[in-house]
Amino acid sequence: MAEDVPRRRSTLDEVAELAGVSRSVASRVLSDAPHVSRAKREAVERAVHRLGYVPHPTARALATRRTGAAALVVSGEDLSIFADPFFAQVIVGGLGGPGGGRPAPDAVSVGRARSRGYQDAMPAAGLAPCPPGAGDFTESGGAAAKAALAARHPDLDGVFAANDNMGAGALRALRGAGRRVPADVAVVGFDDLAVARVADPPPTTVHQPVEGLGREMARMLVALVDGQDPTPLILPTRLVVRASA
Repeated sequence: MAEDVPRRRSTLDEVAELAGVSRSVASRVLSDAPHVSRAKREAVERAVHRLGYVPHPTARALATRRTGAAALVVSGEDLSIFADPFFAQVIVGGLGGPGGGRPAPDAVSVGRARSRGYQDAMPAAGLAPCPPGAGDFTESGGAAAKAALAARHPDLDGVFAANDNMGAGALRALRGAGRRVPADVAVVGFDDLAVARVADPPPTTVHQPVEGLGREMARMLVALVDGQDPTPLILPTRLVVRASA
């Protein structure tokens, strides 16, 4: 019985020879460079198809000066960002997106935007908004912010947390203070992270497609690298009602 022999990888020189063009012309066609006649471009494409030619990724990266990789860059030395479930889901979405990019949103701007949403929504509902408590998107930050708010407003009967981590911290602080949820104080979070499904009681929260956010950010990053101008996109959210409000 004859032994199977792995098929030899075809070369760019063989593509050029079969197409009847120079090696540089074949390379320009494969790099989608301009100033190549239609006839030569079609001849190279036929040769590529006939030979089953696949460009070597390393050689292609050297020729185009593009590796097709994107990096996640974090300013500072605090690596706890990678333990945050929100950023973890964003990164998962980015890894699953085109190009495998790893984007991360600006938590400060996100917090400010959600605070503005709260400040705008309260008057629309006929209620006076309380000045927001400072937090850092962590469970401990949520507990501290809730304690500070309760000290200023002992009659507090509702908490909107900027994310589910802080919402879980507020629930813990309320429990420690002997306040019942939602009988005494209602709590609503944001993001619908995994912590929202295991907290006690399970909090009402605003769901947003966090992994989808990562995928869209990766897609937009790749589009920018390719010279395109991606349009802004707002992903849909919805209220998930659970036991805390």
